[in-house]
Amino acid sequence: MPRRNDIPRTVLLAVLILSLIPAPKAQVDCVFKTLRVASLHGIVMDPVGDAVPDAIVRLRRDGQSVADVRTNEKGQFAVTGLAGHFELAIEATGFAKAWSPIDIGPDVQGVFRSNELRVMLLVGGGEDCEVFTTSKKEFEKAVRVNRQRFKGSQEKNATQK
Repeated sequence: MPRRNDIPRTVLLAVLILSLIPAPKAQVDCVFKTLRVASLHGIVMDPVGDAVPDAIVRLRRDGQSVADVRTNEKGQFAVTGLAGHFELAIEATGFAKAWSPIDIGPDVQGVFRSNELRVMLLVGGGEDCEVFTTSKKEFEKAVRVNRQRFKGSQEKNATQK
């Protein structure tokens, strides 16, 4: 039978043992707000801001594809003649699939801000979420962060060789 003074040590030992067990890798749940644009046009880029040519940009409504276009050599795309609520899906070889809900149609705010959609695709199934935005500033910040990460991982790999 443990003595009264041994109980705190037992609890401390249990906490210490549990702290040594590696925590499971955190799961990132990407939550997307519905994008709102007056017309659908934009650019698809990789995590460091380079254009992704020949990506498939697909609009779906009720699970049915209503428009498919491909990005040009500069990663640019445009879908015309559609309005309403859709699911925007983008696929490109070597990248994780990306999607976001989107409303296309008149937007009072669109008069005062850019309506060009910027999409950042991710390589593989990383811990980050792809970026869908009409904000040039927000997109450029994400590119800067990714370039710094990439540079840091390159430097780390170089020192390990």
